[in-house]
Amino acid sequence: MTTQPTPSASSQSSSSGPRTAAEITAACPLVETSEVDEAFSVSGATGKEVPPQKLANGGQAYVCAYTAGGKEAAALIASVFEGNKVTPEQMIKAVQDKYAGAERVSGIGDGAVYYADEKGTSTFSAVKIVSGTPVMLAVSGPATADKDRVGVLVKHAVDKL
Repeated sequence: MTTQPTPSASSQSSSSGPRTAAEITAACPLVETSEVDEAFSVSGATGKEVPPQKLANGGQAYVCAYTAGGKEAAALIASVFEGNKVTPEQMIKAVQDKYAGAERVSGIGDGAVYYADEKGTSTFSAVKIVSGTPVMLAVSGPATADKDRVGVLVKHAVDKL
């Protein structure tokens, strides 16, 4: 498996995001590495795109794995649910049903939720409908990460859709 590093934050453009869900073909371009540094209190984060994965419901997941100092720092997953008419409300409720203590967060996309699991990982997920297709962005990292800073990272990624 060969992965290519993403362009540096200075060379990534955030001026225009995809206009349709079909144009989402990678996760790494949705987040600047400097945002990962700030959200997870690391320095020099780099992102590598992982091969896309088919989801059980027919969707496609794009994953960007971030490392800093040779250690895993975070992951961004962009799940595109092409052909699935699930609503943002249903998606957020499914996360809340699966993870006790998951809390809704307002002001990001068409719905957002944050939770920490028993393994010491926190995840901040947001849903946005892109040209009629539900897209869920999830950022996972250590539970020690500042929830508000991770929320800003997720909001910036959702705003690029």
